[in-house]
Amino acid sequence: MPTPYARYATTLVASAARTTTASSDALVMPDDIVGGTFITYCSSVGTATTPTLDIAYRVTPDDGTTYFGVLRHAQITTASSRYLNVCFAPWLQAGAEGAIALTGGVLTANVAFSRKFTVYWTIGGTGPSITFAVYFIGFRIPINTGM
Repeated sequence: MPTPYARYATTLVASAARTTTASSDALVMPDDIVGGTFITYCSSVGTATTPTLDIAYRVTPDDGTTYFGVLRHAQITTASSRYLNVCFAPWLQAGAEGAIALTGGVLTANVAFSRKFTVYWTIGGTGPSITFAVYFIGFRIPINTGM
């Protein structure tokens, strides 16, 4: 008999040294994921003056033409890790309002998460070279295939 929730884990952005603001290619969240944890692991900020790294998650209402930043980690300024716990099951959460922005501090407002999404990073400082990776560990509902 399956457990109520099965685990799911994936690398969203592979570890690499980056120097500019950019976005991942479109990523796909499996339909049966009900929530989980986004993890940013920053292993190095190099020798930049006042280095900053902001990580945001952007959803799309039109399958990839338009994206909106709806979740984000607190800004990273040193080698460290950040995580966001999220729930995609609207019946388990209270309503919330949040600003749509790619920077500005942690944002974990309750959101409906689109199947297609991107990870967006903003890198700041003088001469930055920041090494980081982004992961997702989630829970999926087993599909009942009948007996």
